[in-house]
Amino acid sequence: MLILPYASDKCGDSDRYALCTATGQQFVVGGPAVAAMLGSVIAAGSLTLRPPYRALGISLGYLLCFGTFLTALIIAFQP
Repeated sequence: MLILPYASDKCGDSDRYALCTATGQQFVVGGPAVAAMLGSVIAAGSLTLRPPYRALGISLGYLLCFGTFLTALIIAFQP
């Protein structure tokens, strides 16, 4: 995950793409990391719930982790 900012190597000095800025590169690295921690907390907190809600909470945690990681991949490998 930490090699995703290297996708900005094709950026020039005058490019205004999201990934060509320092903020965009920090988001590509920090976004999935923060979302993975938040998703883990949601999934772990759902273990104390009753069975129908437990699966929903764990699924929500996993979807948050994977969805944010896929979003960062899309940003990193934009043409």
